[in-house]
Amino acid sequence: MRIRNMEEIAKSFGGVSRAVAITGGRVLHVVVEPMEVPEDKFFHLLRKISSQIEGELQFPGQMTVWMTRDVQEKSVARQCFQISTR
Repeated sequence: MRIRNMEEIAKSFGGVSRAVAITGGRVLHVVVEPMEVPEDKFFHLLRKISSQIEGELQFPGQMTVWMTRDVQEKSVARQCFQISTR
């Protein structure tokens, strides 16, 4: 139940696309949408998620909130070759 609650807390924030608790709830991996969470707001969102989990849930020891903002781009380079017909 605690693991599900951790994931739900993270998913309640705007821009979060996925949240998965791993290693028995000791680590929460949060994936955010890069277009919705700009770089300058990234750390602030991470702290807000951590603070809310800390305030709402009870757990022994400590846990880690690990957040990724993955930007992937693709570009295709092409060359046109003209075939000479001599």
